[in-house]
Amino acid sequence: MKPICQICNGTENNGINLLGLHLCRGCLDAISEAEIGDIRYEYYKSVIKKIWLDYIIEYS
Repeated sequence: MKPICQICNGTENNGINLLGLHLCRGCLDAISEAEIGDIRYEYYKSVIKKIWLDYIIEYS
């Protein structure tokens, strides 16, 4: 079963595992290119924050 990206819901195999969840290469590139103040930056920041919070809740 291919991993599902937590940002775009794509099934690209390339990417990273962040706290047990997959982020695809395309989204990682988009995150690294987003500039502070860009609406996409805020979106990516909120997604990563949710991943962290879910992880903390699950393992505390």
